[in-house]
Amino acid sequence: MPLVLSRETAVHGVFVFVAVSAVVVAEYTGVLPESGPAAGVVSVLVFGAIFGGAHLSYAVRGADGTVPVTARWRYVGLLAVLVAVGTLVAVGGDRSLGPVSVRTVGTVVGVLALATYLVTESVAGYRSFRDSPRR
Repeated sequence: MPLVLSRETAVHGVFVFVAVSAVVVAEYTGVLPESGPAAGVVSVLVFGAIFGGAHLSYAVRGADGTVPVTARWRYVGLLAVLVAVGTLVAVGGDRSLGPVSVRTVGTVVGVLALATYLVTESVAGYRSFRDSPRR
């Protein structure tokens, strides 16, 4: 039986391939540092491309697929916040904002973003179920 991939899986695969290939090429050419803030920023950006690239592509095009466009935009928004927080922590994690470290602020913002996303998706799922015709 041949392997059949959905269009969404194929698009996601392309983003994963491009992100991983970029890291491999950067490592091979010596552009990618082995440690430090730049390596952390690259890791966070690759994470964002792998987990959000296909969703962003479908959201921009307005393609529904298996996930509604509004849910894709919510996911991309969450991922943008997490990538921004991850970049901030990678660059300034050891610094402090008054008595609080940047890492602590980043953790709080990340947890609040995840909680907000969970509540928002739960409410959207409930409303979708409530408004759907009963069988």
